[in-house]
Formats: sequence, structure tokens, C-alpha cells
Amino acid sequence: MRRGRLRTAILLASVGVAIVAAEPAHAGVFQLRSCMAARTEGYDSGAFAGSRSSARMTIKRGCNPFGRGERGLITSNKVAHRRLRRNEQASVVLWTPPGTRIVRFDWSGKLRRSDCGFTVELYAVRPGQAPAYIRRARAGRNCPSARRADASYAPPRPYNLGSATALVQRVICRSKQGCSASRLTMLATRYALAYVADVTRPGVRVLGGGLASGRWVRHVQGVTYTAGDNVGIRSARLVLGGRQVSKATRTCNFARRGPCPNGPGSLGFDTRNLLPREGRQPFRVDVQDAAGNLSSASGNALIDNTPPARVDLTVGGGQSWRRANSFSVHWTAAPERYAPVVAALARLCPNGGGNCRQSRYARAGIGGIAGIGVPAPGTWRLSVWRQDAAGNAASGYASVPVLLRYDPEPPTLAFERQTVADPTRISAQVRDRVSGIAGGEIEMRRVGTSAWQELATHREGARLIARIDDSRLPSGTYELRSRAFDQAGNESSTHFRLDGAPMLLRVPIRFESVLTAGVTRKRTVRRRVRRHGRRRVVKRRIVTLVPAGRVLLGRRVRVRGKLANADGQPIIGATVYVFSRSAASGESFVGTATTSGAGRFSYSARATSTRTIRFLYLGTRLALPAQREVVLRVPAFSTLRASRRRARNGQAVTFRGRVRSFPIPAIGKLVELQAHFRGHWRTFSTVRTGSDGRWRFRYRFGGTVGRVRYRFRAVLATEAGYPFEPGRTRTVRVTVRGP
Repeated sequence: MRRGRLRTAILLASVGVAIVAAEPAHAGVFQLRSCMAARTEGYDSGAFAGSRSSARMTIKRGCNPFGRGERGLITSNKVAHRRLRRNEQASVVLWTPPGTRIVRFDWSGKLRRSDCGFTVELYAVRPGQAPAYIRRARAGRNCPSARRADASYAPPRPYNLGSATALVQRVICRSKQGCSASRLTMLATRYALAYVADVTRPGVRVLGGGLASGRWVRHVQGVTYTAGDNVGIRSARLVLGGRQVSKATRTCNFARRGPCPNGPGSLGFDTRNLLPREGRQPFRVDVQDAAGNLSSASGNALIDNTPPARVDLTVGGGQSWRRANSFSVHWTAAPERYAPVVAALARLCPNGGGNCRQSRYARAGIGGIAGIGVPAPGTWRLSVWRQDAAGNAASGYASVPVLLRYDPEPPTLAFERQTVADPTRISAQVRDRVSGIAGGEIEMRRVGTSAWQELATHREGARLIARIDDSRLPSGTYELRSRAFDQAGNESSTHFRLDGAPMLLRVPIRFESVLTAGVTRKRTVRRRVRRHGRRRVVKRRIVTLVPAGRVLLGRRVRVRGKLANADGQPIIGATVYVFSRSAASGESFVGTATTSGAGRFSYSARATSTRTIRFLYLGTRLALPAQREVVLRVPAFSTLRASRRRARNGQAVTFRGRVRSFPIPAIGKLVELQAHFRGHWRTFSTVRTGSDGRWRFRYRFGGTVGRVRYRFRAVLATEAGYPFEPGRTRTVRVTVRGP
């Protein structure tokens, strides 16, 4: 009998394995685990949720194998001296979720019966079929004289159940006379693993989210969905463009009847990881239930992560100054590949630095901005970058700034009083706070006439300068007026002086005066003469005047000259005014000289910088002014010394010095270091001085063989704004000994 049962169990087990293996082709299969099979779930036995126990029966959930006493899911009686009544029982039931069936059950456990009035059984409920018993000891049958019990737990065995909806484990008293409770009767499940087939697909619906919005989106986006199933949703994934981009796995407990949760969820990802996959992309939300059944919901996503490209701005009317505070800019750009442009962002900053202002101009397909106003007169920098429908906008794609220049204020001007030294020089001081002077003119007319005569006018900084040639004008009183306009076209005029008096001039008649001046230069002239019948060489020192002379820094030079009329007659006792100017300073009055009885004069000047000395004779009512300029060329000067005069190859020598020819430029004076090499002076380095004129340079010798004596010097070249001629220092020698 026992051999027949064993063969039947083995046959059922093999058939059950074949059915389970074939079942997933038609339905998904998942496992419900209990006790030792639910090790990862903490030896849970919650899958056997239904339980029933009378007062003298008990159910013990002690599946953890490391506890005390009998371990497992145990249905048994309570050991007592009282007898149990008929139908008292302890049972637990594993119900499958709706729409599912148990196709296979792996079980291991132990049975013990002390009274033949008990029925101890574990069976599967199959709708429309007889129960499938997995373990059973019926009351009144197979009752030996000794109590029957399993010696130990056997390894789990598979049982093919076909299509079961529940598993029932119970111990029940079936005897009419009752059952003895003095000894333990039990059924203990140690390992229970149910293979549950599910033919129901889950339901899923997309609720919303950026990808499902139908709008262009960027960066981190996602979809929200809701899904439900009879066994719960185990996982969901987002497939975009045929590629899985996000997955979410829910926490499931396969030791419970409904292992996985239902309800809404969300899936998100960074769309930048799709590059260059942008544009319209089909997406799909796949959900999978606990049995692996799959359902999907799909849609289309519009993705664009690329900001619109940089554009070049064009200012309507150009970037010149204007009087109206209204500007417009436009640009030309190719259509965007994906999300269209919907706005432009403009940043307006003061040209000289300061707080910037940013504005947004929204318009589909925007290609320009009109009516831009600047906060205040002056120059402003405007840059623009664009924004697309997905919200992409990067200031790094801003256009090259264009200038918006606004000046509503006209210039102010007034005539300056002529200097005594130069009465024919007419100067009108012009000021413009914002855009600056663009130009102007000075006109004159004789009082009593209506025709204005334009004078040759030019600008010198903030002044309009003109000269009156009184030699071509009839004497009389003349009225002058000046007109100036700024860069924005604002214009104003005046015929008043700075003190408010009208600009009137009387032109006198003067005779011409001739002024000569120069630096004295002495030279010896040799001439052969015959004296007393012999030819002799006679030497004679002569002095000539040259208009320019080279003078060392700090030396004094004598400038001589003569003042006479056009016929050469000397002008005696006249005052000659001396003015000096250089590249570093404007012209200034420095002294006077008085002509002698022969009309000659002299002036002693110190060589402080390269400068021009102007000798001006203002003239009298009968003499026209005369002037002469003499240039004093002063070479720049610097000291030079070396930290050592002898060195070995590989050692360094520090050259230092100080430029004595002041003033030093704000950025320092450029000094060229030269070495005499192969018959020529060659520059090997340049340095700049500090504000005090000091400089230094460290040079390391290399490649010297034998004993070589080097010569060094420093050269000071001409620089803009530096009022000195090129100069050089004395020569310094350094002896270097090599290997």
C-alpha cells in the first residue's frame, strides 16, 4: 500500500512540474511563500490568512527555525486532561487572489496523531473537483496501537494541483465520543511554496506629467499613471523611443495573498540623457503584475534640451547717438529644429559698469524688439538671447552686445577771453555731459553788415579754436558767434563770453615783425690766407643758431635770438614771452626776455625733458606778433649696475637701476637690456620700471665656455606720452668663467 502511494506521489510531482513549465506560455505565474520558503520575508506565514480555532485547539505561527519547540505553521490541540467535543478544530486557509489558481504546491511538514478520533489533513480546494489531499490521516482509519507520528521533516515535495483556489490545513475531532487531549495531535507546515497562475492582465492609464502634456519639455520630466491588478503591480517602466529610460519596482511581499500594491505612480528621467534624441518621441508605460503579466499605455512626448542658437543683433538706425529714447533691434535666424522660439530675453547694462536690467519679450517666432528705452542718458550695452517653447534659454548664447546711445541734452558753450600772448586766437569753450562734442564752427561779421564769414575752425579737446588774420581784414569792430553740436545731433549757439559780455573784437593794423631764435652752436672755420708773402691757415670760431639741440638731462643751455622788423631794424627793449610745452604737459608760461640795443636777447633753459620753447613777441599796436620755437631734445637717463662683476657659468647676475628722467609713465617706463654680441648690441630682455623709476632684472648665464667678458647696457626708447628722447646707460662689464 505504501509503495503504491509513493509511486502516485512521484507521478503527480513529475506531471505538476510539466504543467507549471508550460503554464507561463498562457498565463503568468508567481509564488506565494510561507514559513521556510519565505526566508526573505522573515519566515512569514501570512499567506494562510484564514484561520479558525476552537477553545481547546490552537494555531501556532512559529516558522522561524531558530525558535524553541516545534517550528512551523502548526495546527494542533491544546494538551489537557479534558476531552474535545466533536468538530472542534484548528485550521488555516490560503486563499488565492481573485482570478488566480494554484497549479503547483511544494510542501514539507510533519504530522502527529495521538488519538484516532482526529482527522489531520492538508488539502487543496478545486472548484468542480474533488479536493486534492497533500497530507491526510482520517479519523478511525490506519490507527495502530501505538501513536502515529512523522519522525522528522522531509525535504519539500512538489504536488500538482491542476487548478486550486485554496489550501486548507486543519486538525479536527471527528469522533462522536470526542477526542482525547492528553497528548498532542498536530500538523506542522515547515515549507510551503504555492505556484499561482494569473491570466488577468493589469490595467494601466496615463494620468499626466510633462511627457504626456503635449507641450515641449526639457530636462527632468516624467509621467504619472495609475495601475491596478488582482495580484498587484510589481514594476513599471517608461520606454521612450524604443529605449527604457526609467523603471520603478514596488515593494512586494510574496508571503501575503495580494503580494504587490496597486494605485498611482510616477516615472521620471533626465531627458538630456537622450541626446541627440530630441523632437517628437513615442513613449510607453509598461506595468507588470506579480505574475509577470504586462500591459501598456502609450503617448507622444515633445523633447527639446537645446537652447536657441546665438543671433547677431542689428540696431535700427545704427549704434550712433540719438536724441529720442526709443531703440529697436532685430535679428535673422533659421527656424528652430524642434521647439519654436517664443520669447527673447534682453539684458541692458551701463557701458561703464553697474547694475544690469533684464527684460523678457514674449511673442511666437520673435525676430526683433521695438520700443526699447534706456533708464538714463548715456551709453548702454544690450545683449539678447532667445527662449524656446520648452523653456530652453541660456545667457551663454547671448548675442554680442550692441550699444544704445541716448543724449537729449544740447551742449553748452561760451567764448573764452583771448590771452595776451596770442590775441588772434579765438577759443570757445564747449561742454557736453553725455555724448561729447562732434564739431562746431566760429563765424564773424563786421558790425553793421549782415554777412557772416566762417573762420577755419578746429577742435582742441573741449574747445573750438579759430584764428583771425587781421592782415586781410579792414579795421573796425567785429561780432563773433559760435555754433556747436554733439554726437546725438543736439545743437546750440552763442555770441557771448564766459563772463556774459558780447563777443566783440576790434581789429588793429600792425607791421610785421621777425623773430629768430635757436641754440648756439660753435664751430671752427679754417681759411687759407696769404700774409707777408706766405700762405697761412687762419682759424676762426663762429656761432650759429640752430632750431633744435640735444642737451643732457640737468644741463643748462643758452638760447639766443633777435627781434627785428621786416627790414632788419632791431626792435629795442621789447619783451619776448617764453612758453614751454612737452609731451607730458601743456604749454605754460615760463619766463621773459628783453631785447638789447641790437634787438638781441638770450634765455637760459634747463634740460628737464624734451620740450619746445616758444618765444613769442606780442607786438604792439604797430607791430604784428611774431614767434619762434626752439626744441630741446633731452635723452632719457637711467643708472645701471650689476650685482656682481664676476660669475661662473650657471650663476645669475641681477641688473638694476633707476630712471632719473621724470615723469615716469603710469604703467612704468620700458627699459631694454642689451648685450654686445658678435660686434653688435642686441636686446635680450625688456622690463618696466615701477612708479619710482626703479627696475631690476635677474639673468642666469649658460653656455659660456672659457673666460668671457660681457658688456651690458640699458636703452630707454621713445614712448608715447614720455617727454624724452631715446637714451642709454653707461656700459657695465661682467666676466663669466665657464668650463
